Amino acid sequence: MPGDFGAFGRDELAPWRDLLLSQSVKFYYRYGQPADLTRVRRSVGDYASLPSLQELKTSGQTLAAIHFEAEGEFVMSPSVFQLLIDCCPKLTRISGYEITLDSFATIIDAYERGLRVQALSLEFLYISDAESLRRLEAALSDPTTAIARTLKEIDIVLSDEMYALEIPLADAMERILPLNKRLRFFSHVISARAERLEREERFKLFNGEYLQMIKQRVPNRARAAFLSALRAIESPDILTLDHSVLFSIFDFAATPERRRIAFREYY
Repeated sequence: MPGDFGAFGRDELAPWRDLLLSQSVKFYYRYGQPADLTRVRRSVGDYASLPSLQELKTSGQTLAAIHFEAEGEFVMSPSVFQLLIDCCPKLTRISGYEITLDSFATIIDAYERGLRVQALSLEFLYISDAESLRRLEAALSDPTTAIARTLKEIDIVLSDEMYALEIPLADAMERILPLNKRLRFFSHVISARAERLEREERFKLFNGEYLQMIKQRVPNRARAAFLSALRAIESPDILTLDHSVLFSIFDFAATPERRRIAFREYY
């Protein structure tokens, strides 16, 4: 699952440091280079996250992913997002467990201010302003917005209190996906079996859809071998091929991105 920080074997956990400083809210993070894998657990008090998160000013420059886990009430406020924008320029993934978001507008505005996170994975999320779902739909449906240009993966499990928003969120995504060709992964929990099966059927149109994005380009070594083979043919027509034609060949040979949709039940 995108954003899952728990899928590590015993050997993989060896290089991680785990420091418990509080029983309130913890945040975990890891660096972009595998050789520098580090996990740190820090204290983030209820509504008092900024003092501890300020540490990211010295440790966040190479941060690739961050996970917030609440044992009390923790609000992902505009100031928290601003710290991530300022301190973590390489951040591409945010995940959270039992956190509160005051409004979807907070995330949308964060992207407009410079957030470049490509994957959001939020489990048991509470939204204070459920009506802000309309603004999220509008932003993700508009290819000119920062969030629509940047966000590629969404994995959401709503909290029990947000049960009434499960179907509206799924229906909003059904309207978003035909307009948004950047989203390559959407996962959502629908607790009612009949509703879940109905959405799975309706979303088959999008699951497996090829997107206008390249997942894996042709390696340079393969490109060089291809060009070498062309030269060996010694055909005047081939030798005079325009460079743009060759680039098009490489683009068509690349592995395209495919969209994945997953509706799940509660664990």
